[in-house]
Formats: sequence, C-alpha cells, structure tokens
Amino acid sequence: MRRLAAVSSVFATTAVLAFGATAPASAYDVDPTFFGGTYLGQAADAEAMRPWQGAGFRTLFAAQDGTIFYGYGNYDKNSGSKSGLGTNVSYFDASDGLFKQALTSMPGEQIDTFRSFGGKVFVPNIDPTSGTVAIATNVNGTWSYRNNGMEHIFDVMQGLDANDILISGSANIGGVPTALVKRSRDGGATWIEVYRWQDAPADRDGYERVYWMSRIGGNVYWRADVSTRGAQAPMTAFALSTGRLTKLGDTKLGTGWTGSNGRQLYVGEAIYEADRVVSANNLIYLVEQGSVYWFDGAKTGVVTKTTTGYPYGADRITVDPVTNTVYVLDQGGISVVTGKTKALIKPLQADYNMNTSNEFAVYNGVAYLGGDDSKLYSLPL
Repeated sequence: MRRLAAVSSVFATTAVLAFGATAPASAYDVDPTFFGGTYLGQAADAEAMRPWQGAGFRTLFAAQDGTIFYGYGNYDKNSGSKSGLGTNVSYFDASDGLFKQALTSMPGEQIDTFRSFGGKVFVPNIDPTSGTVAIATNVNGTWSYRNNGMEHIFDVMQGLDANDILISGSANIGGVPTALVKRSRDGGATWIEVYRWQDAPADRDGYERVYWMSRIGGNVYWRADVSTRGAQAPMTAFALSTGRLTKLGDTKLGTGWTGSNGRQLYVGEAIYEADRVVSANNLIYLVEQGSVYWFDGAKTGVVTKTTTGYPYGADRITVDPVTNTVYVLDQGGISVVTGKTKALIKPLQADYNMNTSNEFAVYNGVAYLGGDDSKLYSLPL
C-alpha cells in the first residue's frame, strides 16, 4: 500500500480554462482533442482491470526509440493478484498505432515507473504478487526478469555499465520494516545491500521505504521516506566508483512545507512514485507537493515560472529522450523547464482532476497524454 502526504497546503481545483479560452459545458467531459490532440486508442489490458480498480494509466514513458510505455494497476487494491492477470509491461507502437505487450502477466499489482539507460528500458515491480521478480528489462536485447526478495521495488538505476543495477524499496528484516537499496554488478544475478534505514521502535509505521533514486554524474542520490513521527532520513549520495555513502546536510534542502508532525519537510521526503523524479543537464528535478524542485547535489530550490496567469500545482514531469528537454504537466498545461525556470508552452484545461490527461510523456516534441479511462492521445507541442 502507499502512504499519502499530509501537508499544510491546498491546491486550487477550479475548473476553468487557461489564457481566456471558452469553457465547455462540463469541464470534466473534455479530453485532449478539445485542445488540438489526436485520439490514438484505448489500451485494452489496462481497461480490463476496471473490475479490480486497476484500470487507467498510472504513468506514461517515452523510450529512445519512440515506444510509448504505459503502466497500470492498483497496489492498494491488489488488482494484479485479485484478477489473476498480473500486470503487463505494455506499450503503444506509434509506427503502426497498436497497443502491444513486451511481457505479459508480470507477477505484480501495479506499474508506475519506467526508466531508460543506454536505450534500454527497466521496469521496477513495485508490489510483487508472488515469487521474487524485482524488475523487468530488455537490457540484453530481449525482455526478461531479474529477481530479488524485497517486498517492494519502487525504482531502478543503472550504474557504471549495463550489468551494474541498483534497486530501491523496502523489506521486512527480522520483523522490522526497512528502507533498502541494493546493487548488482552481474546484471541482476546476485545482489548486495548498500543502504539500510530502520526507524527507532517508537517511530515505526511500516512505511519505511526508498521510493526514488536519481543520478548526477557518478553519484546516485536518494532519500528514504521513513516515518511521519520521527526524524527524517538524510539525503544520501552513493558514489558508484567507490561505493561510498555520504549523508548530505539539510541546511540547503528545505522545501518550506510542514509535515503532519509539525516539522519541516525536506526535498525528496514526500515523493511516493519514482516517476516524479527525473534528471537532465546535471540537475535532478523533483515534483513534490505541487512544486518542481531542482537539486544540484548540494542544494535545492523551486523551479520558478516565467509565465504569469497559471498559479496551479505541478503534477507530472518527463524528459523528451530525443532533445533531453524537461517538461512539466500542471493544472495550467504543459511547461518546458530550462535550468531553474519553466515557461508554459501549451495551455490546457486548468482542472486538477482532468482525468483524461493526468499522465504524460513527450517524444521529439509530441506529447502523449492519457488518464483514468485508459485512452491515449497525442498533442504536438
């Protein structure tokens, strides 16, 4: 199961249109064709999960070859196991307009993150239903699984070469919920533990996890999400070449948000889906509590907007694999991120619950949008 953040702020949810466009009769009936998008079809395997509350897209991801992967499922409701179908590693093939499967029935409840390194795709199995399948990948040219016995695997990162893989998540160790990062230097055949965080007994709540990782140069960064009661876990840097762990001080990593326990939240602490974190141009970008933060390995700040008139909370972030451009989807539309600023380039319906297009990816300047109805749209930027 996931934990939702409790913070002292509320997003605007008014159903209006950006930049003075005329609103339709019902804002909730609008899909991206209203804004110039093209309907591409509906993913049958995602939609088939509706009886088990696992339908709809949980993430969209553009691979370097133009393949648009989509994740679905529901690990709160255990849709993969209750349906008996598992969860497919699925994609939309833009070359022929068909929805296809790279792997069928991965033994997991939900897919909500894809990562790509060197043109190859990695898929963490965030909630395995049976066995020890940790990730799916085509790193060796064909799709296959890599195994590990962790309870949850939320993110995956490639290290120094194709056989160097890091996974992050959690496990129950000796009856203690534990946030973990493991590393394999032989392509996933064997693993060693490189990071462990366990809360003090009085602070444990069962959600001690490492939800995300990201990389700048030779360092991989993460921050464990631990407990709403105790002290936060530190931002951690892992040097790939030496294996050394460094705890970063939080003096320059504050967000200005206050958690439910009354203490300040630090960047990376309240992220529960790894696809909210990307890296590009020697910066890590994190979508957290409605803002986009940049992190340079030492300090953080809010990515400031240069376009006025859309005071809405950011929700999704992605990188175009062709241009290495970072894009953000928020209540005002799609923005392009340049360094530490962002500018709105495609105004859309300013509705936080725009459920037909609340997931997106971008490939070569074309956005792909989808949402809770498992339907996919394209929209040139």
